[in-house]
Amino acid sequence: MFVKNLTINQKCNSKKQGCTLILLKSNSRELQLNIRIIMQASSKILALALLLSMAAGKGLAQVWPGDVNNNGIVNNIDLLYLGQALFENGPPRLPMDIGIEWEEKPIMALWPQAFPDGTNYAFADCDGDGVVSQMDQDAIEFNYGLTHGTVSPDVFVAGMPGVAPPLSIDALAGSIFENSFAAMTIDLGTSALEVNDLRGIAFTIKYDPDIFGADPVQFFPGEWIDSGPGGLLVSINKDVAAGEIEVGLSRMGMPLSGSGVVGTFLIVIEDDVVGLETSIETVMSIKDVRVLMSDFNDLPVFADSTVVTILNNDFVSSTSELEQSIQVYPLPATGRLFIETTNHTVGGFEISSLSGKVLLAEKVENGRGRIPIRLDGLAPGMYLLKLDTDSGPLIKKIIVQ
Repeated sequence: MFVKNLTINQKCNSKKQGCTLILLKSNSRELQLNIRIIMQASSKILALALLLSMAAGKGLAQVWPGDVNNNGIVNNIDLLYLGQALFENGPPRLPMDIGIEWEEKPIMALWPQAFPDGTNYAFADCDGDGVVSQMDQDAIEFNYGLTHGTVSPDVFVAGMPGVAPPLSIDALAGSIFENSFAAMTIDLGTSALEVNDLRGIAFTIKYDPDIFGADPVQFFPGEWIDSGPGGLLVSINKDVAAGEIEVGLSRMGMPLSGSGVVGTFLIVIEDDVVGLETSIETVMSIKDVRVLMSDFNDLPVFADSTVVTILNNDFVSSTSELEQSIQVYPLPATGRLFIETTNHTVGGFEISSLSGKVLLAEKVENGRGRIPIRLDGLAPGMYLLKLDTDSGPLIKKIIVQ
């Protein structure tokens, strides 16, 4: 929407040699703006009025807070644009138009910066304070999924398998049982197909909502994409009914090259899955992938999928005797957890990140009964617990709150 036919009323106070200009009405809304001008000649007042009239005649765009790429919808792609414009500054909006409420906010002056697609950086200043900062992400989260006007669909550049770096799902466990959880990683690239100069990535994970829980997903950004100074902008939004998780990750520091874990997500399996007799297969896939490099060019990526097999606890017993006889609890854990064993001896343990980095390792002297493990210093997230037992190693997934 554009502002046209602006009415300018002028009231002067000759004793103070000043003038207050009051902008009263436009065709789209009412504006009230008081400007005190100290001047000697009335010609300068008329010149200012003329400039304001010219600006109104050109018509300036309207910001909808959170729609950073100005395509009519707020989603995870907007986070990529926000990350590109982060820390830039320009003319703020009028005081009455500062805020992130879902309504049109007039731009009184365009910024000198623009994205390569022509979108002005003023759209990234979601709250209108004149600076693109992490605070502007609040508008994306607050207004996520909202639309205005005609929506222009986002464009995704698909890569060829074996040619473009893959974005793949890797299940951390071979057997997944109903009434349990499955941990999976999202991996970008391989040693042979690395990414270069990565700034941000957005994608959607698709799953069958009839198999997984009512609110089944927790997502944790990976150490690789969050490595180095600067931090990471993160947007995670779920559509449980549709079985979709939309993720946006934008680096605030230097661009990243190589390959690694973008994130890990935990999905809870429903109890009594419909149609599950002995086992059932379900597809988990990645779609709507956009990877941006530091020059804001798109990097083609091949979006992969995986087949997950869910086993019925009542008809299948494929877990080993070792795994059944050693219990780890509580999960999720806060502060500490316990290993409970009677038939086997635990000689030591290691706790590592999902990328394999060992964070905690200890020997156990009396390796039977209840063995406490302190979790001090571990950030909330998912980890791998490796137990050294008298019957060989055993790996279990743990969650720290």
